Amino acid sequence: MDPAEAVRALYDAAVAGEDYSRHATGPLAESLRIEAAALREVETAARSFTVRRLETVRQESGHAVVAVDADYTQAYRRGGDDWKVHTQRVRGRAQVVEVDGRWLVADLPVRGGRWQRAAGQTAPVSAEGDLALEARVAAAPRQDDFSLLLRNEGEESITPVRLVLDFRVLRTLELRLRPAFTEKRTLATDETWAFVYSWKGPPKRGSGLIGIEAVDEAGRLHRATASFRSPRRPTLRVRLASALSATLLFEAAALALVVWGLLPGWIVTTFLPGIALACAAVFRAGYVLGYLAHHARGSWLVATGALAAAEFALGAWLVVRADPGRDALFILISVLALLTPTIAALRRRA
Repeated sequence: MDPAEAVRALYDAAVAGEDYSRHATGPLAESLRIEAAALREVETAARSFTVRRLETVRQESGHAVVAVDADYTQAYRRGGDDWKVHTQRVRGRAQVVEVDGRWLVADLPVRGGRWQRAAGQTAPVSAEGDLALEARVAAAPRQDDFSLLLRNEGEESITPVRLVLDFRVLRTLELRLRPAFTEKRTLATDETWAFVYSWKGPPKRGSGLIGIEAVDEAGRLHRATASFRSPRRPTLRVRLASALSATLLFEAAALALVVWGLLPGWIVTTFLPGIALACAAVFRAGYVLGYLAHHARGSWLVATGALAAAEFALGAWLVVRADPGRDALFILISVLALLTPTIAALRRRA
């Protein structure tokens, strides 16, 4: 089997409903093992792997690069819910290594860039009670995916009640969240539960703790946590996709408009920069409200809330400076009204 066929074998195993992690190696194999277990928790059908290109472009001693352009599609549903069809664009370059004479996949492309699963680091930290936890972290372009596998090692049934998520940003700022599980699941002795938790809001590319808190029938608390560190140096494509956000775009637009107005021969009032800053503040406030709904605490939350308030105050001042009177107030209220659905969406997403 050549390197390209090793990549095909991984996806063929996924289509067949088999444990496709056996075609991978290293941290990627560990992450895919938990992901495969999570897929067994839902009903799946109509899987397919449609290839446009699958070619070995470089092969050296024990290492190869495979160019992939394909679509992986599957239909799934949970319980009595409606069927959902998900198509994943697999486009980029897969890293394949030779282990004991067999080619195994070490890293996979996804969403137009490399899937940095192999770069994430996790390690068990503590377990208080009978709950055991395996955790892996992967960096996709616009989110971090945590693959979690829980096991009840006690003699009594336990029910996970909330997720523990502690971020450390820039080494000094902290964000602590405790989102509750919307799905209740009781684990009997030796029973496992695997799932993937996707973190789509800021901050990204950080480090910290992820864990689970559960209670047994007597109300005793069981807690297991693991440390994680997102990839330090993801690909440029992933880095750019992670950095781009509506907040950053509005802030960049405000700065560009201010610089444009300072150039000789151009007249740009402070009205448009003020509107852009106000919009950036609204988007940032949406995440803050969402975190507060998850009982968030920490210096990062305080700093982000203060930054949102400062941006909105500065934006309002720039608008009033350009157009004093009631019109400026009406415009600011209109901006808030138009972006209210966005705030609600960010609040649910956080």
